[in-house]
Amino acid sequence: MSKYKVCVYAICKNEAKFVERWYNSMKEADAIYVLDTGSTDNTVSLLKKKNIIVKEANIKPWRFDIARNKSLDLVPEDYDICVCTDLDEVLEEGWRKSLEESWQSTTTRCRYNYNWSLDKNNKPLVNFYTDKIHKRHGYKWTHPVHEVLSYEGTENIITIDNITLNHYPDAKKSRSSYLPLLELSVKEDPSDDRNMHYLGREYMYYQKWNECIDTLIKHLSLPSAIWKDERAASMRYIARAYKNLNRIEESRMWLDKAIKEAPYLRDAYVERAILEYELKNYPEVETYLLKALQITTHEKTYINEVFSWDNTIYDLYKLIFIIIYSSALTYTTSTSEITYGIERMLRPFNNYIPVNDIAMIITLTIRYIPTLNMEADRIIKAQKMRGINFDNKNIKDKISTLVGVFIPMFVLSLKKSESLGDIMDLRLYNYGKSRTNLRTNKWKKKDSLLLVLNILILSIVIFY
Repeated sequence: MSKYKVCVYAICKNEAKFVERWYNSMKEADAIYVLDTGSTDNTVSLLKKKNIIVKEANIKPWRFDIARNKSLDLVPEDYDICVCTDLDEVLEEGWRKSLEESWQSTTTRCRYNYNWSLDKNNKPLVNFYTDKIHKRHGYKWTHPVHEVLSYEGTENIITIDNITLNHYPDAKKSRSSYLPLLELSVKEDPSDDRNMHYLGREYMYYQKWNECIDTLIKHLSLPSAIWKDERAASMRYIARAYKNLNRIEESRMWLDKAIKEAPYLRDAYVERAILEYELKNYPEVETYLLKALQITTHEKTYINEVFSWDNTIYDLYKLIFIIIYSSALTYTTSTSEITYGIERMLRPFNNYIPVNDIAMIITLTIRYIPTLNMEADRIIKAQKMRGINFDNKNIKDKISTLVGVFIPMFVLSLKKSESLGDIMDLRLYNYGKSRTNLRTNKWKKKDSLLLVLNILILSIVIFY
């Protein structure tokens, strides 16, 4: 016989595709209660088929806290423990047993693992503690959005690491209601630092850069804004806004502030590395990536960026290594030497293909890449000075913007190719004819060792 009466309660709207999976993870409870807020699909009928108690309600104006409280009101008074979830969440098997083993008569709320984001292999990318398991009485939900549980009295919160809730969000689900609700939340309680932070972050999502900066600076100025993790996140978001406003030095300044505020978090170091990579300051990229890698503790709060703990750091390392490696080749080795080297490598195929000409084509291509890169950078800067927005996420506008870059690049490429052809004619270059070399290099033992070393290094970089 169970020690406690346990129930699950939730709100939902048009989530038929989640019902089966959600129910299978929640059925360890004694009962399940759902408040449907206006589904137009078959969510309600599917829930009722599972013997779930469902009530339908139309909440206007919409607020998450009111909906949560109405769903909690569905739970009978004699229940001991309430588990609040959403239908896109899944509790791992055995949660009921772990809950009953740890819960005491004096416990008011439980903290447990929440995998907010998972990769395709079901490995957590963003993981932190959440605390939506609570006793039946004394609790209510507050705030129109990003709602929180408030308790009348002194809480006794326990942590149960054996309980894990996984989040599988609907990527198509709109968050259009969030911004007006957050603005309302801040209006209702302008001294609440958490809401101010969320509002600033939402402005960032909407690319309202100036509003984002102003709001997050307000957050940092609030006396209650003392949680360093959240303060550092606000600083990072300010840096992102300044970056998108092309105010790079201010972006750097705020990232440095974020690092100083919470040096035990990876996020600001990685963001600084990404910024420097985009600016082609490769030594700086390596510096900040190394600092990020020194942090091995993953803080269990919602202030976690996916890019700090996935393969981003290692991918950046690979990119800057390849860039530096190829640059070292082109800057230290002349075109004729590169051509000669390729000819020597392809010599066994001389009877089948025009080795000399292929070597020349490959060499010219390698040497041409930095030139094209410089021209592209120059064209983009010229376009920006004329007011062209390269950050536009509209597909049609983005294509139009890129066309404005590719056409002049194509024209310049033709002109440079024509000039190069004239130069090669003046130097009596003839297609298909063998050429002699001023110096003939002989393969030595040190060349073999260097070749093996380079292959080894490149293999480690590419495949590690």
